[in-house]
Amino acid sequence: MENILQMADKLFQNRYISSIKKAFTITLPVIILGSIASLVNNIPINIVQTGLSTPVGQVIRAVNGGIWLGSTATMAILIAWTLGYYLGNTYKLNGTLSALASIGVQGVQTR
Repeated sequence: MENILQMADKLFQNRYISSIKKAFTITLPVIILGSIASLVNNIPINIVQTGLSTPVGQVIRAVNGGIWLGSTATMAILIAWTLGYYLGNTYKLNGTLSALASIGVQGVQTR
């Protein structure tokens, strides 16, 4: 059992694993918020869907769509930003510039 704990301790002291852990921990509330907004818009209950087709329901649906777009749809950018920030800090670099470089590299790779 001690060997497993020592291996786990070494693993979590790795700067890359630690940065990934911090990045996902920071963005977890955003992930949850986007998931709840998506769930409300797409809940498969007839009475809820009927309520969302009313004028007030359309406003709720639009707000939830905006929340989803600002959170879950941009998750790759959020994770790249926070991962670059924390990884840059572990190398004792400027975290903001590291995050900007991370976003820039992500944009180049997707083309």
